[in-house]
Amino acid sequence: MTYILYSYWQSSSAWRVRIALNIKKVPYTYKAIDLITKEHFSQLYSIKNPMLQVPLLETPTFSISQSLAIFKYLEGKYKFPTMIPNDIQTEAKMWEICEIINSGIQPLQNLSLLKKIKKLGGDPMEWAQENIIKGFGFIEDLLDHKKVYSVEDFVTFADACILPQLNNAKKYGVNVEKYPKILRVCENLIKVQEIIEAMPENQPDAKK
Repeated sequence: MTYILYSYWQSSSAWRVRIALNIKKVPYTYKAIDLITKEHFSQLYSIKNPMLQVPLLETPTFSISQSLAIFKYLEGKYKFPTMIPNDIQTEAKMWEICEIINSGIQPLQNLSLLKKIKKLGGDPMEWAQENIIKGFGFIEDLLDHKKVYSVEDFVTFADACILPQLNNAKKYGVNVEKYPKILRVCENLIKVQEIIEAMPENQPDAKK
């Protein structure tokens, strides 16, 4: 089966999906969509994804446009290696972490929103920091310090969300030293070859 991943190298949402695809060893073709030149607003891409966002995973028969929905599809289609804990309570914690990032942090520090905040006279950097700090505080409390990664000794979907969000936190000037468990998890994650290959700087469209 041939997959096409429409991605932008610096998109944290697309980065999550690259991690999941790599961990599950699912081959795909990388199709760069340049968000800076507004390629996602092109007529061709708007037909593929009316939300005008990345990532978009295109299968031979249909497309999926949201990272967590893509996670669900990949786990259902490719059971091994699993990225979901066996224990239902731990799985719930994993999805909780994913949702804090996916709905409680990332959309609130999205570049398009920050531009609107600035236009309205607000401080976009302060707004981004405030929301990242709030979310990271909750996540820090949820992480299991006895595990190698966020909730397990193997990479889960929570890890696919945490690492890109840590990068965003640094970009917006958040003092990440206040979150030692998040830092420890991410230090372990960046040693994994599949995750190294998913890093922004290793993508075909990365600006050198």
